[in-house]
Amino acid sequence: MLGVGEMNHGLEANGHGKPVAMAKQQQLQQSGDHEETQWYEEEVHDDLKFCYTLNSVLHRGTSKYQEIALVDTKCFGKALIIDGKMQSAEADEFIYHESLIHPPLLFHPK
Repeated sequence: MLGVGEMNHGLEANGHGKPVAMAKQQQLQQSGDHEETQWYEEEVHDDLKFCYTLNSVLHRGTSKYQEIALVDTKCFGKALIIDGKMQSAEADEFIYHESLIHPPLLFHPK
């Protein structure tokens, strides 16, 4: 799982606990008719986890303050992950856009 401070443990192959290195953009391996799937797992609570199927890992890095990953998920599109927690994704961008842009526009004098 991509936990706080443990970003390199976030991708698993088919959920069998085999970590897949985030720094490498590995191609999905074929084994017969079955494609190996990459997952991002986010632990929300001890007994609650969210799992997202990945198309690819676009970037992984560490700044002075946080660990950053950009992933392309199958359901939500491209997503920003900071310190192991998903911050936003393409699918929910409109929510942030509305709440950040409309209030200033409403209060602008012209």
